[in-house]
Amino acid sequence: RPAPAGQHGRAADPGFRPCLLPTEPKCLDLAIHAGINSADAVCGARLGKRAAGDDHQQVLVLLRQAGPDGSMVERDLRRLLPLKSKAEYDPDGVAEAVARKAVERAQRCTAIASRVALTVR
Repeated sequence: RPAPAGQHGRAADPGFRPCLLPTEPKCLDLAIHAGINSADAVCGARLGKRAAGDDHQQVLVLLRQAGPDGSMVERDLRRLLPLKSKAEYDPDGVAEAVARKAVERAQRCTAIASRVALTVR
């Protein structure tokens, strides 16, 4: 049975606990991946394709082709991608203000992707 709307991931994992602090090491990593996944969703919905491969810079080009929604995600994702290696290998080396801003950017990306997803038929 599918999870109720807004509950994906929570129903499958009874130990689910959202990141309480953006400075938690895993929280920054999740924020960056949320931005990447949001970009894929917007490109898929608006262009019918997404960037494939390890070069995440390719998605920035596609996002600029995906209309105003794509441009908004591109602006935030462009700031998230440089943090990817740091988040994966040295998350404690990221300043609290940078981590908080990354989470805010990811939240904007996911909000746009959610809105775009509602328009796809």
